Amino acid sequence: MKSWTRRLGTRITACILLIQIVVMTAMVVFIGSVITNNTRKSTTNNMETVVEERGKIIENYVQEAENTLTAYSRAGEITALLNDPTDAGAAAAAQSYTEKFSADVKNLEGFYVSEWDTHVLAHTNEAVVGITTREGESLKALQEAMLAADGVYNTGIIISPASGKQIVSMYRAVLDESGNPIGLVGGGVFTTGLIQLLDSLTMQGMENATYCMVNAANGQYIFCDDSKMVAQEAQEEYIKTLCSQYGGTTEADIGYTEYTEDGVSNIATYYYMADRGWIFIVSDSSEEIFETTVKLEQSMTLFVVAALVVLLLVSGVIIRGFMRPMGDIEESIVSLQNFDIADNPKIKKHINRGDELGSIAEATDGLIHSLQDISDTLNECSRSLDEKAESMHGSSLSLADGTSDNIAVAQQLSASMENTNTLVRNVNAEIDSINELADSILEGIRSSVDTSGAVIGSAEDMKGRADYAYRNGEVKLRETKDEVQKAIEELKRLAKINELASEILSIAGKTNLLSLNASIEAARAGEAGKGFAVVAGSIANLAEISKNTASSIQEICGEADSSIAIVNNCFESIIAFMEQDVVVQFKGFAEKSTEYSEAVGGIKDKLDQMFDAVRRLEESVSQISENAGNVSVIMGENKNAIENIVEKNEMTAAIACTTQEQSEENKQMADYLGEIVGKFRR
Repeated sequence: MKSWTRRLGTRITACILLIQIVVMTAMVVFIGSVITNNTRKSTTNNMETVVEERGKIIENYVQEAENTLTAYSRAGEITALLNDPTDAGAAAAAQSYTEKFSADVKNLEGFYVSEWDTHVLAHTNEAVVGITTREGESLKALQEAMLAADGVYNTGIIISPASGKQIVSMYRAVLDESGNPIGLVGGGVFTTGLIQLLDSLTMQGMENATYCMVNAANGQYIFCDDSKMVAQEAQEEYIKTLCSQYGGTTEADIGYTEYTEDGVSNIATYYYMADRGWIFIVSDSSEEIFETTVKLEQSMTLFVVAALVVLLLVSGVIIRGFMRPMGDIEESIVSLQNFDIADNPKIKKHINRGDELGSIAEATDGLIHSLQDISDTLNECSRSLDEKAESMHGSSLSLADGTSDNIAVAQQLSASMENTNTLVRNVNAEIDSINELADSILEGIRSSVDTSGAVIGSAEDMKGRADYAYRNGEVKLRETKDEVQKAIEELKRLAKINELASEILSIAGKTNLLSLNASIEAARAGEAGKGFAVVAGSIANLAEISKNTASSIQEICGEADSSIAIVNNCFESIIAFMEQDVVVQFKGFAEKSTEYSEAVGGIKDKLDQMFDAVRRLEESVSQISENAGNVSVIMGENKNAIENIVEKNEMTAAIACTTQEQSEENKQMADYLGEIVGKFRR
C-alpha cells in the first residue's frame, strides 16, 4: 500500500539528488576552472618570483665577486706594483696582499695582477707568478673587452682551465691617472657557493624542480644539474627557442613556457638577465606544480560528494516526512476502492494543514461523507423499490386473478346469452305456432260457425298453451333478468383493474422520481457514480414501462366499461321489451283465452269480434316475431361484445403477467441495489 508513496518519494529524492549533482558538478567545474586558472596564474607568478629571486641572487653573487675584484684592483699594493713592475719590494708587497686578500674571500679560486700583456706579477698561487696567460688575438680581444666594459669584464661562468671547476671568470683593467691601462687584475670565484645557496633555497610544492642557466648568445649551459652539460650547447627545444628569442636583447624579461619531455608535461619559468646575456631557468612537472590544485579539486570533489550524501539523507528524511500524509491519504483511497466508507481518523488529522495535502485530505474526507450519503440514499431507494416491487407483484397477482375471474364470468355470460338466444328461438317457434294457430282459427271462423266447438277446443288448448307460455316466459324472463344483473355486477368488478392501473401509475411516478434522485446523486458523485447512473437509468426505464402498461390497462378498462355499458343497455332494452310487450301480450292472450272459455255460449255471436281479435292477434304476433328477430340480432351483438370483453380480459391477463414480470424485475433491481449498498462498509 505504501509502495506508491515510497516510489514517489524515491523519485522526488532522485530528482532532487540529480539536480543537486548537476548543480554541484557545474559548481565544481566552474570553481575548479576558476581555482585552476587562479592557481595556475598564482603558481606561475610564484615561479616567476622564484626565478627572479634566484636570478637576483646570481646577479648579486656575480656582482659581489666583481666588487671584490674591483676592491682588489684598487689596493695600493696593486697600483704600486703596476706602476713599477720591476720593483721587487712592490712585487713582494703585492704578493703578500694578494694572498691575504684571497684568504678573506670565500669560494675563491684565485686573484692575480698582471701587466697589460697578461704577464702575471702576483697571484694567489705564487707558483703562477711570471706566466703570461694570453697572447696574440686572444690578448687583443681581452684588452678590447676590458676597455669596452669600463669596469669589470665578466666573461661569465666557465670551467676553469686551472682547476677544472666552474668559476665566475672576471677581468678588470687598471688605469693610470691619465686613463691609460697599466695592467689588469683577474680572478675566478667558484660557483660552488652560488650553487649551494641556490640548492638551499627550497620551493614549496616544487621539491623536485630543477634549474639551469644558459648563455643566450651561444645556447651553452652556464651551469646545470648535470655537470657534464656545463659549457655544452643545450639540446632542449624550449631552451633553443628562448635563446633565439632573447639573444642580443637588451631588456631583461621574465616569463614561463610549457614543454613536454619524455611524455611528461613540464613548466619552465625563466629570467633573462639582459646585462649579462644569461637566462636562468627553473622547471618542474605540471603534476607537481599543480599538485596543490589537484588536491584542492579532489578535496572539493570529496566535499561535494559528502555534501550530496548529506543532502540525500536530509532530503530523504524531509521528503519522507512530507510524503507520510500521502500514505494515509492513499490508504483511505484504497479503502474507498474496497467500498470501505467508514470515517478515517488518519485523514481528519491532515485536514487542517495549510498546503495541498490538507486540501487533498479535506477532499477525500468529503468524498467519504458523500459516498456515505449516497449509500444511505441507495439503501433507502433499494428498500422503497423492494417494497413497491412486492406491492406491484401482489397487485399484479390480484389483477391476474381478477382477470381470470372476469374471463370466467364473461364465458358464463356468453353461455347465458347462448341460452337466451335459444329461448328467443323457442319464442319465435312458439310465435310461429301461434301464427299458424291464428290462421287456423281464422280459417275455422271463415269456414263455419259449426266448427265453434272445435274453435272452443282450440281456444281451450290455446288458453293452456298461453298460460303455460305466459308463466314459463315470465319465469324465464325473471331468471334471465337476474342472471344478466349478476353478469353486469360481475363485469363491474373490472373497475378494480382501473384502480390497480391507477396505483401502478402512482408507483411508476414515484419510481421515476426515485430514478431522478438517483441520477442527481450519481451526477454529484462524478466518476464514482457512473454505476449508480446506469442503475438509475434502468429504474427510469422500468418506471416508463410500468407507466405505459398501466395506461394500456386503463384504456382497456375504459373500453371494457363502454362494452359493459352497451351490454347493460341492451339487456335493459330486452328485459323492458319482454316485460312491457311480450309478457303483456301473453297475459292478454291468456285473458282472452279465459274469456273464450267462459263465453262458449256467445262464441257464435262474437265470431266476428273474434275474427277481428284474431286478426289483431296475428298482427301483434307478427310484431312480436319481428321484435323477437331484433332481440335475436341484439343477442348476437351482445355475444360479439361479450367475446370482445373476453378478448380484452385475456389482454388484461397478459398485461397482468407483464406487470408481474416487471415487478419481478423491479424486485431483482432492488436486490441488485441492495447488493451494491451492501458492498459499502462502515
